[in-house]
Amino acid sequence: MRTRFGILAAAIPLATLVVATPAQAAREFARGNITAVDWKAMQLEIKTPQGGRLTYKVAPNCEVKFTDGAQDFPNPTLQDLLPPMYIHFAFEDQTISQIDVKEVGSAPRRKAAAAPAARPEASRQMKVRILKMDDRRGTFEADVAGRRQSFRAESNRLLRDFGEGDLVVVEVERRGGSDVVTDMRGAGQSGRVTSVDERRGEVSVEVRGRETLYRVDNDRILRGVRVGDRISFEVEERSGRKVITRIE
Repeated sequence: MRTRFGILAAAIPLATLVVATPAQAAREFARGNITAVDWKAMQLEIKTPQGGRLTYKVAPNCEVKFTDGAQDFPNPTLQDLLPPMYIHFAFEDQTISQIDVKEVGSAPRRKAAAAPAARPEASRQMKVRILKMDDRRGTFEADVAGRRQSFRAESNRLLRDFGEGDLVVVEVERRGGSDVVTDMRGAGQSGRVTSVDERRGEVSVEVRGRETLYRVDNDRILRGVRVGDRISFEVEERSGRKVITRIE
């Protein structure tokens, strides 16, 4: 028997001993509208052009492309796929490996990231002469090196001690297309002297009907100044007090 089996085996062609393997599944292409998604189960339900509904598995490494709405989905992922997007897709063994969104339709588009708030330009300091002022609106026009320019005060309070004709130093920031004044101090004002105290280094000046007491930067500034004189002067804010640095 051993001899006969050996002879029989040797007589059988080698090809008949190889176990046949099933042919690989062919890649197929289809299209339709997404009707439901389930990413926990990695499945898509598709409505076919014929009106039927089929469920497909989706490969974890499935390629996603947006022919429609590419600008709204710059780096598309499976999570961007929503009903009722119309897609073309490739699949093998009922598992989708490629998806091309041909129409986004009424599906929500990814919101573009909000642009970062524009940073205000660095503040700049300038000396200007006030030409016209609107205290109520907090705006004024001024002469800036021979050019008329409009400004808006950050707070109306910045304008209360000044009037038309005054020379002022302003801190300015550019905001939303407007020049916004964040600080203002007198660089040159004019008024009538109402009192002088050389010993204390103080002088009172009436400016536009309002009397204000000033200290002086140096006692010598008050030499020759008398009550009733009309003076032009420059003033600065120091430690909460108004200090005259120059009198003309």
